[in-house]
Amino acid sequence: VREMICTFGDITRRKHVELELIAGREALRESALHTQAILDNVVDAVITINRDGLIESFNRAATSIFGYRSVEVIGHNVSVLMADHDRRHHDAYMQHHLDTGEARVIGKVREMQARRKDGQVFPISLAVSRIAHLGQMTYIGLIRDITERNRAAEALEEKSRQLRTLSR
Repeated sequence: VREMICTFGDITRRKHVELELIAGREALRESALHTQAILDNVVDAVITINRDGLIESFNRAATSIFGYRSVEVIGHNVSVLMADHDRRHHDAYMQHHLDTGEARVIGKVREMQARRKDGQVFPISLAVSRIAHLGQMTYIGLIRDITERNRAAEALEEKSRQLRTLSR
């Protein structure tokens, strides 16, 4: 005598949930690709760092401005992009910020010197903001190379000096 026991169950709900999860993952992937496309087509450099100062993302404009490919800097301390003076003080500033919450540069635009891969120091405009995501703090740097703007301002100042001299 052989016996067989069969059980049947309706798995319709489980299949619907599985399809919803697949659709959700696809929507999330599309959203991430869309966000990356936006970041890669922004004129300014967008760099994100973690609380330890390590670079987490580096858009195409950052590659163009600094000369590094993203794979060369992701995971490295952001101070690699800084001129010597700021490089020496960056880690202490980050630690002070983490210890006290004091934010000297966050939420402000400031001009400073940066360093390209080839060692050339050049002027930038830097705006830093921060976001908390999944319990972690991420810092976002929006960077613009202001070399040409500074040259134009110097040329204008020189022309103004010449006009003042001529008018005397």
